[in-house]
Amino acid sequence: MACGSSPFMEYGNRTECRLSILLGQPCILIRFSFELQDLLRMLLKKNPKERLGCNGNIREHPFFNAINWVQLEKRTLPPPSQPEAVST
Repeated sequence: MACGSSPFMEYGNRTECRLSILLGQPCILIRFSFELQDLLRMLLKKNPKERLGCNGNIREHPFFNAINWVQLEKRTLPPPSQPEAVST
């Protein structure tokens, strides 16, 4: 999610991949901030009742502290980055 690849082992075999998701632990990179690592662990809990979102408000997680949710919902929050126009 955060790095463009699955946090679970993928062996090319659909059954093994599924077992990794169901039984294995997610691989979360240590180069991620503590807040992002914690968020991913909470989102990837095996028991749905324990997952953030089903149990607790995602917006209250420290990873999202910098977001002004009121401005975001009103669409008045400027984007964090703007792509540069490429002329051809």
